[in-house]
Amino acid sequence: MIRVASCSVRGLPDIVSVPRNVRRRELLGEIVESLREHAPVDAIVLPGGYFVEGKANAYLCLSFDERCELLKSASFAGDVLSAVEVLDKQRRGALLIFGVDTGKQLKDPTGDQLCVAWSADGPLGIGRKVFPTEDEGSGGFVVNVDDFQAQQRVVQVGKSHILLCSYYDGYGVANSPDKSRFIRQIVAGGNHMAREVGSAGREFRQALKEGLAGWTKLVEGASGAAIAIHRFGGVGKPLSTSYWRRHGIATASAKLGGWAVAGANFEPRLPMRTRTSWRRTACPSTTFTWDSSGRRVMRRRL
Repeated sequence: MIRVASCSVRGLPDIVSVPRNVRRRELLGEIVESLREHAPVDAIVLPGGYFVEGKANAYLCLSFDERCELLKSASFAGDVLSAVEVLDKQRRGALLIFGVDTGKQLKDPTGDQLCVAWSADGPLGIGRKVFPTEDEGSGGFVVNVDDFQAQQRVVQVGKSHILLCSYYDGYGVANSPDKSRFIRQIVAGGNHMAREVGSAGREFRQALKEGLAGWTKLVEGASGAAIAIHRFGGVGKPLSTSYWRRHGIATASAKLGGWAVAGANFEPRLPMRTRTSWRRTACPSTTFTWDSSGRRVMRRRL
């Protein structure tokens, strides 16, 4: 049996600042400690942009090994490793899966958006976002075509091969041609190309075609997905939990023929228990409340 814990957070890590990451690092320790009361887990899935740190596009053109080294130098690396070591003692090979954004704010269109899997031995898998939103595409988000087919974005959890998805990559599992329409800029073979019409855009279209073919192969070889979702809030389709449940998580699970688990930042509030079955399953079993200074002031079991 595979056990996966999904953890969601109320509030957004809006600004790149060490104090903000400190609060998220402390919360990570609380999450891991709370799981001691339960059966050991094979993985924990945290929200997109759980940590926000670094220069925009710092990871864009790096190799996998170079990306791992940069992650290991981040301010949160020691806390992540400590957390995973605790998990690993309870379940050998346990993973912590979480989002890392770079730039000036969460979902900065000029920055990176990563879904990272970290084991007791260090970073094990990295999925850099390949399916931007419409706003991100028009705002300058650059896709590295190699990330469509990078084998390192598939990690093993138990006997399942899990595809690491950053936010809208979850939609791309079942609907990659449609979601690729927002890609405006691509890096391929060291060349930076922009979407253009006619012959001027031929190289761009060819690179994108090859990238999507590689993505299809990754999806075919995966049996599950871990999705680091940046934000829920409001009633609009892109932010609604019901829309994501039907068209993101459920369709990804159906396409893969396995499980899909997501962690998310909730802007107004965390899900509340109702008679609706999916809301009962989405509701957290444990909550922590923090004051504005980052100090935990209450722990409540639901």
